[in-house]
Amino acid sequence: AVVSTQSREAVVSTQSTGDLAEEWLRDFNLENVISVSSLSEAEGIVSAWIREFQETRQELNRDVNAEEYVFGGGVERIGEEREGSVEDGIESISRGSVLEAIRVFETLVHRDTSNGEAWFYLGVCHQQRENEKQAIAAFTNVIPEDECYASAQLSLAASLQNEYQSLSAIRCLENWLRLCHPNSVSGRSITTTEELKSILLSLSSSSPDVELCTALGITHCLSQEYGTAAQYFRTALESCPQDFMLWNRLGASLANSDRSSESVGAYRRALTLSPGYVRARYNLAIACLNLNSYRESIEHFLICLQQQPQSEAVWQGLRMALTLSKSYNELINVDQRNLDALLANFGVS
Repeated sequence: AVVSTQSREAVVSTQSTGDLAEEWLRDFNLENVISVSSLSEAEGIVSAWIREFQETRQELNRDVNAEEYVFGGGVERIGEEREGSVEDGIESISRGSVLEAIRVFETLVHRDTSNGEAWFYLGVCHQQRENEKQAIAAFTNVIPEDECYASAQLSLAASLQNEYQSLSAIRCLENWLRLCHPNSVSGRSITTTEELKSILLSLSSSSPDVELCTALGITHCLSQEYGTAAQYFRTALESCPQDFMLWNRLGASLANSDRSSESVGAYRRALTLSPGYVRARYNLAIACLNLNSYRESIEHFLICLQQQPQSEAVWQGLRMALTLSKSYNELINVDQRNLDALLANFGVS
């Protein structure tokens, strides 16, 4: 068959389903692949394909800036109690009081929506609490004029990678490159992880700083090369050993490389530095589950639920740990979301 120079996307928008059914059956010889008894049946199959194609295209083209941040309760009340500052919020993070930090940063951006630094740390808090949608929404409120814009783009890329939004993550890493290493991009548009890796690797040979190694780690996670990603995160940690989020990224990369036993140490280090880091605690619970350490896994899931009692993912993880440990009598407490009973039964305070 002669392939038209018109794109398939354009064809989808201008041809009828019936025409497409006949064309696709002819061009791709679909009757030899799928069993169709009539053109109307073929039309139904093609309609489903078109619908899936259009939905996928919309997802790929979705603008991350469309995310809207949803404020929690009590913003005005806290604003009345004390002034608060970015430094206060950072201090709360260092104590592991992430919820308190969120309230401080929300109050700040509620008063002044142009406070890029507060938006940035608000995103960091939500990353810790396994709430990527809120993190993405916060990071996208940091604008290029803000001093923390480059760091926000790097953090946003990590959140987008966790949400499987690869193209948007690549865009953020490209933005970061244009700001921090403008000569490496020189007007070109980066569309693949291979292009991104090539540029980053050429830069790392001369100046392997923390952010560059972090960018390389995120990029290799995008291409599912988790072992290599772990190496870059480990290199970054040599210069920044107090970065609890880097420790978690190292742990996740090791876990995704089927090295759960190694990941445990990285997660524990992250939690030592930031006890309220829910994402690291959840990841540690999963690692313990994979290592058949069911009791420890249950305890970590319960601590997560003390901080995020509405998290369905944590409840499901706890159910799995209880089942594998044969603690069947506790499953009713999971069904009833009776956290107090579970905490008492497993001695978690």
